[in-house]
Amino acid sequence: MPEFDTPQPISVAVELGVGNVTITATERADTLVDIVPSDDTNDSDVQAAQRIRVDHTNGVLTVGGRGHASSTSHARPGRST
Repeated sequence: MPEFDTPQPISVAVELGVGNVTITATERADTLVDIVPSDDTNDSDVQAAQRIRVDHTNGVLTVGGRGHASSTSHARPGRST
């Protein structure tokens, strides 16, 4: 699970072919990204989740990848965009 120090509000950019995204904004000094397959018994879902890229650069959290049926959850500092 990628974790980034983010004491200031951040922006989030998500680019997924198909998937579910849950963003939880709370007052905290870090950002956690949890990538899970929609169906952990389906090999193609598991592989798609493993191919998701996560990066945090210059106040922007980027989550992206090709594939299908991945679920993404984020926790980030409050007041972020």
